[in-house]
Amino acid sequence: MLVNEPVDIEEDDEEKEAADWARLGTEQLFAGYSDEDAIYDKI
Repeated sequence: MLVNEPVDIEEDDEEKEAADWARLGTEQLFAGYSDEDAIYDKI
């Protein structure tokens, strides 16, 4: 017989939300970077 074990949904939701925020931050950072900004990489 198989039985579903209880899962702490709140913890999973918090981890997913933290990952979503991290991904959004990274996307926003790179969205503001353009090829013209590459000149500053050589300084």
